[in-house]
Parts: sequence; C-alpha cells; structure tokens
Amino acid sequence: MEVKMNTFFMNEMVSKFGHFNVLQRTNYTGHTSIIHSSSLVDEHLIVGRKDEKRDILHMILYDQTNKHAVIPIIGMPGIGKTTLAQVVYNSEEVEAAQFSFKFWGKLQNVFRQKKFLLVIDNFWSEKHEDWEIISLPFRYGEPGSRVIVTTRSTLASSIVCSGPEYNLQHLSDEDCWKVMKQRALSELNIQAREKLEQIGKEIAKKCKGLPSAAKTLGSVLHSKCDEKHWYSILESAFWDLEQDENDVIPSLPLSYYHLPAHLKICFAYCSIFPQNHEFEVDDLILL
Repeated sequence: MEVKMNTFFMNEMVSKFGHFNVLQRTNYTGHTSIIHSSSLVDEHLIVGRKDEKRDILHMILYDQTNKHAVIPIIGMPGIGKTTLAQVVYNSEEVEAAQFSFKFWGKLQNVFRQKKFLLVIDNFWSEKHEDWEIISLPFRYGEPGSRVIVTTRSTLASSIVCSGPEYNLQHLSDEDCWKVMKQRALSELNIQAREKLEQIGKEIAKKCKGLPSAAKTLGSVLHSKCDEKHWYSILESAFWDLEQDENDVIPSLPLSYYHLPAHLKICFAYCSIFPQNHEFEVDDLILL
C-alpha cells in the first residue's frame, strides 16, 4: 500500500511539473519502458491556436517545395508546441490527406514506398550526426511525406529543417485567461465566477502568454472561491523572480508553494539530483 500511495504522489507531481527529466520507468517484472508524449488531445479545450493550426496544415498539405519536408515548430517551454502538433496530427484535414500511415514519436521500419506523417516531439539534439541517423529512413518514403519536429532550440531547427520553419508565438492575455478559467472556475457557482473573474484576468497577464503557466495557475486556483486567496496569488512575491536559464517561470515555484505538505516533501527530495539527471521513477519512489 505504501508503494502504491507513493506512486500516486510521484505521478501527481510529474503531471504538475513536466520539466522533470523522467525518461524511463521500470516495472516490477524487470521490464523497462520509455515514457513518451501522446498524440491524444481534447481539441475542445484548446484555446487561441486556430491560425497556427491553419498555418501548419498549409505547410503540410499544400507546400510542395520539398519531396520530404521537415517542419520545425519552435518555441520556449510551455508555449504549446506539443499541443499544436497534436491538434494538427488529429485534424480532419490530415485524415482527408490520405497519408498511408501516420505515427507519433517512434521511428519504425515501414517508410519504404509509403506516404507518411511523423511527429518527433521535443527534439533537443544540436548535433548534425544525430539528425542524420534519425532521418536516414525518411528518404525511402513517397513524395508528400511530412515530418513535424517540435523543439525549443533554433540550432536544432536549423539542422532538421528542409523547408520553412514555424515560430510559435505567445497566447494573448485573454486566451490565457480562458485556459485558466477551464481549470479554476469549472465547479464554482455563477456568483463566485463573476466575483473572481476580474482578479483572474489580472493573474492571467502574469502568464506572459504561456498556456502551461495558465494551466498551472488554474490548477492552483481550482475551486477556490475566496477573493483573498486569489489576491494572494496576484500579489505574490514570486512574480518578481527572474526567469532562469531554463525558462522556469514564476508560476512553477508558486504552484509548489501551494502544494499539500506531503507533496512538498516528496517534491523537495528531488532537488538532491543534479540538473538533467536521468532517474527511474520506481527507484526514486523506493528511495
């Protein structure tokens, strides 16, 4: 029971703070698996990316400049690169384009004489030789095949790009508020929603256009109907913190501050690991 409870705590923390470098998970049968992002998305919850979706779809479906185009989506952490790729990947337009197959994140030896759409999510490597190895099978695909690469690195983008690249811009303050509201006010009555909405719009401005920050703040404020609590978030000293070199925005330490005590202890324990340390979740839980 203790291991199961700790597993729940760690999973909850990883879901709240996605910047952990959790790459592998070993189950109790001894088998190791890689944790990938998923292509699944609820598009009804996506805010403010209609124009961006249209732009990427045009690059995929109508730009015939290259036989096999690689389309980088560039942007800082939390800006919504993966979400945009998910929306495009699952769009009706892509379904109607008659790709022989499409897949997300895992290369397979099925390229030959096929028209494919592949998403490589969160590509970090800035080495030409790495991309040469990964992209080698692409040349066997049919003309019209497309590869979407999401990355925060302009250098990585320049390495993979075989056509136009797409720089993803920030959301508007109004759209950030819509994202926040989905989580923060969903279970409150109408009077409480109206009372907190103006404060919420001011908090949304602190997100600086990052949907991940808006989601985090929405979770912190979830079902909280006390105006003082919302004002405490708005006026928090955490907003005065500068972003560090990894673009960790103030909403993350703020959300840590509002975690339950038992999760704070577990989360703080992770600070003993050096930056970019790769650890197995089950091993950490046992520690």
